[in-house]
Amino acid sequence: MEIRVTSLQRVFSQLTVLLPMLNENEQRIGLELYRQLSYGKPVPPTQLAQSLGVPTRRLEPCLASSAFQSLVYYDDAGLIVGFGGLAVVPMKHRFTVGGIDLYTWCAWDALFLPELLECAATIASTCPQTEREIRIEIDSEGIRSLSPSGTTLSFVLSDTALTAQSTAETIDSFCRHVVFLASRDAGISWTARRQGTFLLTLEDGLRLARWNNRARFGLAHPRFRRAGRGSSRASV
Repeated sequence: MEIRVTSLQRVFSQLTVLLPMLNENEQRIGLELYRQLSYGKPVPPTQLAQSLGVPTRRLEPCLASSAFQSLVYYDDAGLIVGFGGLAVVPMKHRFTVGGIDLYTWCAWDALFLPELLECAATIASTCPQTEREIRIEIDSEGIRSLSPSGTTLSFVLSDTALTAQSTAETIDSFCRHVVFLASRDAGISWTARRQGTFLLTLEDGLRLARWNNRARFGLAHPRFRRAGRGSSRASV
């Protein structure tokens, strides 16, 4: 199924109900974690706490809270290697920023992260239907170049996909269904075999990404908040 543009607002409304919403303090923690992961290395919780100006013992309960349990991805050593769609370990979608190879959990992550990070990025992925390489140049203002030109985006909305209790569940139930497809025809064929999935144009995927950024990080991100609002330090 290909979603009608007129129903994009309904998709967003369902996202805001199903995805974990963060308070202002949690948003500041998340934004700082995105920033540190963008350097391409795992982040020790102690390092994150230091950068936020809070004791590690006060940060750790926040990272373990229900708001973060499906967003924070740890390695076996207890280092943070991913958060909210961004990862420093290899995944299907390469997301290169300033010569550093990062990765995204799903295709849609690659559309909302440039605005949050205020960066330019090169996205490299592979269409699972045709095996064609997909390459996108994007920055905080939008898509700058695209190959193939007909690339589209699959999406899924369900309680199971969007109310996961861990990062592993998030990746399995949501992320693996949200991919770039090399053409509308490829997208129709791919989604027809996967119940609950549908197609978005990249333009609508980007529009949805911007709405999501403001809903989830609008209180804390300098790009969105009112001038002079609050301190950039967390109050964990």
